[in-house]
Amino acid sequence: MLRSKILSVFDTALSTGHVVWRDSTAHFVFAASVRWQFRLATALAQKPAGEHSKPSTTKKDFNPFLPYDEALFVDSFDNFNLLLNKFSIVRGHVLLTTTDFQNQLEPLNASDFAAAWRTLQAPGMSQYLCFYNSGKNAGASQHHKHLQLIPEADEDAGQPFPPIRAILSAETESVARAGTPFTHEALPFAHCLVLLPPSLSCEDPIAAGKHLEALYQQSLKKAFGDAGQDIGSCLDPETQERSAQPSYNVVLTSEFLMVVPRRAERAEGISLNSVAFAGMMLVKSQEELDLAIEKGPIELLAQVTYPVFVKKIVG
Repeated sequence: MLRSKILSVFDTALSTGHVVWRDSTAHFVFAASVRWQFRLATALAQKPAGEHSKPSTTKKDFNPFLPYDEALFVDSFDNFNLLLNKFSIVRGHVLLTTTDFQNQLEPLNASDFAAAWRTLQAPGMSQYLCFYNSGKNAGASQHHKHLQLIPEADEDAGQPFPPIRAILSAETESVARAGTPFTHEALPFAHCLVLLPPSLSCEDPIAAGKHLEALYQQSLKKAFGDAGQDIGSCLDPETQERSAQPSYNVVLTSEFLMVVPRRAERAEGISLNSVAFAGMMLVKSQEELDLAIEKGPIELLAQVTYPVFVKKIVG
């Protein structure tokens, strides 16, 4: 079972010092019908600037995935390696990295989604979520293309996972809405959600990857359109110049896909990546935790996203 293998490799890597993992504490705030999680991880304050970098080799061109640390290897399939995240907040945090170098700013494609879907559908992986940070403002810190997968933590047991799933409870009862990108009134910023058709779980990974790629492209266009922003080269795989490309986050579970355009990486000095939109935020100190609780999750997310664009009618 893949989940068991991940944990076995994780525990071995932890015992030999190849994985950095410290206890963290979860704190909860209810807002917009969601039990938002603020996870206090003081060890993050000592984490190197590049999220997978070795402290002694933080060179600009350092690539932790080519070659990867053998102690972090879990599995490989197609053109992807499944590796442990060296700096883990939750036990069992893994990365899907391309075997050859591909730019993190390139659009996700059918192969990426096929690999992610195959992993999410593997035995024991039902309580994992997959996410992708595209661009500096989205929380990306490595240039080599990689998706990340994190499991449900002990504190999440018995609760909707990821937490944002709570707002989708009513929608999941509507089969007619599945496969159609939409926005949710509980989230007052530009975003796009898609409930995945139940039939997707019956498709082989290649077919599911193509299906998810199409939904991702539709969602990205709608989300940026709702933000009143130019999508730029986000969906152009041939583009070489990506320095001005806008940032966005992607969250994928076995039940839904979410895309959020980003205008900033931090709110009140707190770094937010894709998992923040799934309902989980990381803070590095008690001061950050107190500030996050004071501001509230919705306000923090609003600070790093775009308001919904309202086109003025002239005449």
